Amino acid sequence: MDVKSAFLNGYLEEEVYIEQPPGYSIQGKEDKVYRLKKALYGLKQALRAWNTRIDEYFRRNGFIKSPHEHTLYTKKNGCGDIMIVCLYVDDMIFTGNNPGMSDDFKKAMTKEFEMTDIGEMSYFLGVEVKQMQDGIFVSQKKYAEQILNKFKMKDCKPVVTPADPGMKLSVDSTRESINPTLFKSLVGSLRYLTITRPDITYAVGLVSRFMEKPKQDHLIAAKRILRYIKDSDYGGDLDDRKSTSGYAFHISSAVFSWSSKKQQTSFSGVAQPKQAHRYEVSFYPRASEKQKRGVGPLQDRRSTGRYFHKAVESGDIQQIQGETRYESWV
Repeated sequence: MDVKSAFLNGYLEEEVYIEQPPGYSIQGKEDKVYRLKKALYGLKQALRAWNTRIDEYFRRNGFIKSPHEHTLYTKKNGCGDIMIVCLYVDDMIFTGNNPGMSDDFKKAMTKEFEMTDIGEMSYFLGVEVKQMQDGIFVSQKKYAEQILNKFKMKDCKPVVTPADPGMKLSVDSTRESINPTLFKSLVGSLRYLTITRPDITYAVGLVSRFMEKPKQDHLIAAKRILRYIKDSDYGGDLDDRKSTSGYAFHISSAVFSWSSKKQQTSFSGVAQPKQAHRYEVSFYPRASEKQKRGVGPLQDRRSTGRYFHKAVESGDIQQIQGETRYESWV
């Protein structure tokens, strides 16, 4: 939902006066000024006045502000039902486990403010949302494409990892200095992309250490992340736009199982081919663990892996609680 002309709803605590607008001056009182009761767009306190107003409204109606995230409000009733509202300036998203509470919330908001009901959320602050029967999926495909275009990396050569394992970065680099504004803009864009791309979090955190005096090698490392975002084989087949993925399993230094094949589905998102590949590979540690048991204790660590909750729920993978640093498979 969106609050129309939100800043006009805030009450002013200070005395603010404005001149009479041209064409609306009172005849014979042209030297008079107006004292504002509410905020106007352009006042430096308009945003704070609006936030104070909406915060007071939520609290008055039984909502509790999160002490850790000040734009998040929750409301519960005695039956275990909960209503969650997230506010961003004059836009808000809300959800809950009781449709009746959601309907009451919309009616109350419409009564208090002039509102626009945008409907089911599909896009919010650069994040695309797909609501499906088996879950809610978020991505930043459009935002990622905008970053690639902005930094002229749309046609770059893709890589399979966001960071070069052999690259050592330092603040004492002797390479040529670069425009810090450009570097900060690039890293800032990448940091926002980590909202839905945890796979680039480490690499982005690494280049974030060199914001003050970035050098050429720091920029190369940051642009490598863009090359990774481009995807290792996104839509590699020109006929059906399906990606090719592969994996290899090791025991010590020996590879005992591997695969490389084209995926069965074409994808629209830059992260989806990798996610589908991880989902496929997540099944294999069950078999590989049994193989290792059959040939004896060749290593003293269990295999680790990544998997999706969907695979657990379907029974393809059974999760066993063990030590925190391990993921166990049977």
